[in-house]
This record gives sequence, C-alpha cells and structure tokens, in this order.
Amino acid sequence: MVPSLRTGTARRVAALMLACYAAGLGTGLWLALVNKDLTVDGYVFLPVFTMFMVVGALIVANRPENAIGWAFSGAGLLLAAGFLSMEWALHAYLRGLPGVTFAAWIVNWHWYPLMILALVVPLLLFPTGRLVSRRWRPVAWALTGATLVITGVAMLRPQLGFGEVTLVVIDNPIGIEAIGDPEKTFGLLFLLPLGFALAALASLVVRFRRARGTERQQLKWFVYGAAVVALLVPLADVEVLSRIPGWEALSSASFALIPLAIGIAILRHKLWDIDRLINRTLVYGVVTAILAGVYGLLALALGSFAGQDSSLVVAGATLAVAAAFQPLRRRVQALVDRRFNRSRYDAELAIGGFSARLRNQIELDALSGELLAVVEQTVQPAGASLWLRGSTRSPLPR
Repeated sequence: MVPSLRTGTARRVAALMLACYAAGLGTGLWLALVNKDLTVDGYVFLPVFTMFMVVGALIVANRPENAIGWAFSGAGLLLAAGFLSMEWALHAYLRGLPGVTFAAWIVNWHWYPLMILALVVPLLLFPTGRLVSRRWRPVAWALTGATLVITGVAMLRPQLGFGEVTLVVIDNPIGIEAIGDPEKTFGLLFLLPLGFALAALASLVVRFRRARGTERQQLKWFVYGAAVVALLVPLADVEVLSRIPGWEALSSASFALIPLAIGIAILRHKLWDIDRLINRTLVYGVVTAILAGVYGLLALALGSFAGQDSSLVVAGATLAVAAAFQPLRRRVQALVDRRFNRSRYDAELAIGGFSARLRNQIELDALSGELLAVVEQTVQPAGASLWLRGSTRSPLPR
C-alpha cells in the first residue's frame, strides 16, 4: 500500500529523505577520501543513484500516490546507508573503532533490495504506480517473497567482505557455514530478479499495446531512455571508442537517463516533446553514423595518396563531410518522417500539392474550398471556416 499524504506532508517527507541521503552520502564520501577507498567506478555509480534519489523525492513530493517515487527513494536511502556502512567499516577496522561487524553486515545484503527497488519494481508499476491488472498480483507477491528470501540468505552468509581498494573479510557472528558464498550456493535463487525483470518488461509491452494518449507518451519517454542506455553501454567495449577519455564513464553514467525519463513521464514535464526528441535522435544519429563512415573512407583514400599524417587529408575529409551534412540531413529527415512521422509527411505533401495548384487557380470559390480542405487534412481542426471581406464561408464539416 502507498501512503496517502497531503501535499505539504509529502513534500516534508521528500525533503527529509533527501536530507538523510545527502548526509549519508556526504559522510561516506568524506570517509572514502580519508580511507583512500574511492575508485573510478565509485565516482560514476554515486551520481547515477543520486538521480534515482532526486527523481524519487520529486515524485513523492508531487505524486505521493505513485509507488515508483517511494521505490526510487528507498533505493537511494539503501545506497547511502550501504556506502556509508562500507566506508565506516573500513575506517573503523583500520583504526580499531567499534561498529565494524554491524556496518559490514549491512554492506553485504543492502545491494539486493536496492537493485530490485531501483529497476524491477518501477518497470512493473510504470507509469501509473499500479499493476497492469489484478492478474499481475501473483508476480508482485512472488517478487516480494523472492526479495525477502534473497536478502535473508545474504544476511546469513558466513563471511563479510567490505572495501573497494582495500578488501577486508571478517566472520559473520550470525552466519551459517552451510550457506558459503550465496551467489554460488544458491545461484538459481539469485537469478530470480532477472526473471522478474523480464516479466516486468512484458508488463510494459502489455501496457503499451493498451495505452492511449497521455499514458502512451509516458511509455515513450521510458522506451527512449532505455534505448539510449542499451545503445551506449555496449559501445563502452568498442576498442576505438574506449580510447576516448571518459567514454567508459559516460556509458556507465547513461543509466541515469532511466530515472530521468521516468521522472519526466510521471511528472508530465514537457511530456509531448518526446515525439520530436525521438525524431531528432533518429535523424542526427543516422546522419552522424553515415558521415563518420564517409569521413573514415575518405581519410583512408586520401591518405593512400598524400600520406596518413598529412594535414591535407584531414582538411579534405572534413570539408567533404561538412558539405554533405545539410543535404544528407534533409534526405534522412524526409525518410524518417515518411516512416515514423507519417502525419507530418502527408501534411507536407498536401501543402506542396496545394502550392502547385495555387499558381494555376484563379476562381475564388474553388480556391477557398481547396484551402479549407488542405487545412482540414493537415491541421485536422474540429472545424474550419474562411472569412473574406464582403463574404463568409460556412464551417467545413468533419
């Protein structure tokens, strides 16, 4: 059940959760600097989960009835608690301070409910914060049960490890020796979240097929964010791109697009801009890929004559790509509109045809009728009429 809160109360709760997150993360970062324990990966995943926390707090403050805000906020608070616990466990271990075992115990189980709250639950509930239908209740109950079992098993592992740079392993006073390494001993159990994630994606497909209007636009925002992440993450392993400074960090940081897209969709901020965004992404993505290929081929061709290190090769290839950009963009834009934005393509055809007929049309009544017909076809208003000085035209029937 999602708590029913008034707007003022919801905003105070959201502010309190953000304050707790900031305090935990800030203290953890200070300890990480003292411990010299923060890696490059740490610098990346902390901003990503900060996005989850910020978006979750915004949803709680403005849409407290939507469970996704609470799920994101819970994931953020677990991240702050786990990060602070890891750094305190290492700090206390190195300096003989108390609280090592308890902090290390939190480190070794917090990640499982965190990932389920951040990724699986929002997929299952997006965008309304409720299940698609009652038929999906068994999936929700099974997910809850699996999360509790996985977390419980992780709590009882016999040894507790912590630390990023300096790895420390200590005994768990409540551990069960038979559990050993839970990921190996209960391998199938720890694969269950992946199965639930696939089920949640299936529920999104069902929603999309049923959705109309606002809900369909909300789903488009999520699909767009997920598609960009799915494209960037595999590119991190491409040898040529991996040489670019910061490219791997950028591909990892792209995960922040998922909570950002979900937040835009739920809060309905510029919701209807998604169609234009998808259109532009397709156009410039295709144009960039084609021009990159052309640049590479030209550089190889010209380099075989003038030498690979010649500045003329770079200048010639760059000028050719620059000259081809606008014509190629217009061509690709037309192809994308024809395939994915048919209404705009048909409107442009109708306006072009009307412009051609306009040059040969001299009869006012015929011209007025054609003009109203073009407006009806392109703009699709509820009604249309044309007023001329000294005469009126009746509204065009739909």
